[in-house]
Amino acid sequence: MKHAYSLLACVILALLLGGYRVVYTNKGEVLPVKVTTWDALGYYIYLPEQFIYQDETQLNWFPALDQQYGLSGGNFYQASRQKDGRYVGKYLEGVSILQLPFFLLADGYVTITHQYPRDGFSAPYQYAVAWGCILYVIFALFYLRKLLLVYFSDGVTAAVLLLLIIPTNALQYIAIEGGQSHGYIFPLYVALLCLSEAWYRKPTLVKGFFIGVVIGLGVISRPTEAVMLFIPLFWGVANRADLQQRFRFLKQHPVQLIATLSGIFQGVLPQLLYWKRVTGSYVYDVGSKWDFL
Repeated sequence: MKHAYSLLACVILALLLGGYRVVYTNKGEVLPVKVTTWDALGYYIYLPEQFIYQDETQLNWFPALDQQYGLSGGNFYQASRQKDGRYVGKYLEGVSILQLPFFLLADGYVTITHQYPRDGFSAPYQYAVAWGCILYVIFALFYLRKLLLVYFSDGVTAAVLLLLIIPTNALQYIAIEGGQSHGYIFPLYVALLCLSEAWYRKPTLVKGFFIGVVIGLGVISRPTEAVMLFIPLFWGVANRADLQQRFRFLKQHPVQLIATLSGIFQGVLPQLLYWKRVTGSYVYDVGSKWDFL
């Protein structure tokens, strides 16, 4: 079979990620899987507050659930309260957008079956977020394999894929703490790599637009992911001459740049609209930062 080693690597990683998730399931507990806690709660909370409770600012529904499931870690730091008493999320909502398809599946299931409370945090919602992360990553690994095979041998590609997951903290953040942002952001990087390679091979407005959308989603997943912009900007640049050629190339494709900027705007628009709804301003300082001094 052609490229059998890299294909086997993807299969091994898929089984490994799924196996770890099964092992770290506490059968018999009220929540056999609990991944929407601590920081992960800050990313996820947008979904129940918008689709179940229609309450983004008062969060009157949350204290009882927090007491029941132990979600916030004992101190509700995932949202900050403004002077007018309204809450605003301290984490951006890009991750929740990626979680949305799986949330809707869980919400539909509990609505139809009535076997679990439709509270946004019961077992089906936890399973949906946890396994959704794993599914995203598995698909991303197969696409990354396809891209790597353009440049490297089957053996090198297999080694890279295995080393990317097994000896790193990826296992923890994908298979065990699947509600965190890491596992959901990884597919965005793979998508950006694939789109960048495809765009430079044959530029189109659609590719340029979706490069921007991916970057925008990355930024509203975690603002530090703005570094994603450097991937398409410096794709294939190895020296000063390449850099000069790159800027000449971009000047020759102004409409493509407009398409990418439009995509970035579309990607960040959900966050801007949320801030407008809950604060009255399209831009809001959530107050989270790293102070290295």
